[in-house]
Amino acid sequence: MNDIRIAFIGGAITTLIIGIVVEWYRQRNRLRLAVSEQRFEAHQQAYGLWLKLLSALRNEQDTILVLNECQDWWAEKCLYLDENARQAFDTLCKDTLTYSSIPKTRENSEHLERLWKRINDAGRVFVRAVKLPSLGQ
Repeated sequence: MNDIRIAFIGGAITTLIIGIVVEWYRQRNRLRLAVSEQRFEAHQQAYGLWLKLLSALRNEQDTILVLNECQDWWAEKCLYLDENARQAFDTLCKDTLTYSSIPKTRENSEHLERLWKRINDAGRVFVRAVKLPSLGQ
């Protein structure tokens, strides 16, 4: 009779432990999924702000307004970006400010071209950071 009780208690304890472990993995996976969704959304928003900055570069006042929006967004979302995207967004904002404030003269053309290339390259960094598989995979 004692053997049956011990087996029953042992089975109950094993079942309880397995249940706790399974629930722990479920919770962990839910958290990972939630963070993944937030990270994807942050990269998408960074891409959208990049496009806004490209459009705003034609007008210095518009550029400043969008840069202010970028600064507010950065304070709330920068930690969701991966390291490369964080670096690209920071560089994008600094280069955009510099680009918009430099006179567009022949003497500045090389510097402006370097800035423009880095500003343009930021979008590709945001796209690569998401690493979405194709629909065929």
